[in-house]
Amino acid sequence: MDVRDVSLIALWVLSLINLVLILRVVTEARRGINARSATAGTGHGELALNAPAPPFRARDLSGRRVTDEAFTGGVVLIFVSPDCGSCHTMLPMAHALAARAREADGTEFVLVSSAGPGRTKSWLADLERDHDLRVTLSVLVAPTDATPFVTEYDPQGLFPYFVMVDGDDTVRARGIVGYEDWRTLANGWPGRESAEVPAATAGPTP
Repeated sequence: MDVRDVSLIALWVLSLINLVLILRVVTEARRGINARSATAGTGHGELALNAPAPPFRARDLSGRRVTDEAFTGGVVLIFVSPDCGSCHTMLPMAHALAARAREADGTEFVLVSSAGPGRTKSWLADLERDHDLRVTLSVLVAPTDATPFVTEYDPQGLFPYFVMVDGDDTVRARGIVGYEDWRTLANGWPGRESAEVPAATAGPTP
């Protein structure tokens, strides 16, 4: 066997090894895609009900650091994005429900924006102008490049999305605003203003 034959055999061996490695990578990638497809839209990855809520940190519109320890009573966190049309539409309804909840048992409603303070302030100004409404809800900003707050509480990236946490830091309800879980939550407080909003949209998280 001459040198050329040895080189040819070595080349074939290397090609086979590369092929095996490529097939393994493709197989693993397909498994990952199938797993994500199987869980899409099923609530997989959402916070467990009646379980402790994860600690979080964010900032208010003035830049002050805020953590979960700032909320000692019940709180409904509503996750929004300036790129979400449904978030724009649901604001008056959320304001009405927040007033009912505060009066009934002291539950506080808080908007959590996935954008930074500049975009969030501009978005709120547009909301106030379009709805002739002054935003009185507390507002937190939690860009994903600064804190995992939004991705931990709203893992599917659907907006508007809510999580209710009671005074013992336990998750009591969560889901898409305007859907069944939200309507159940709304009906727990006096009054019957509409709890409906257009379907939530998956929006980019700035």
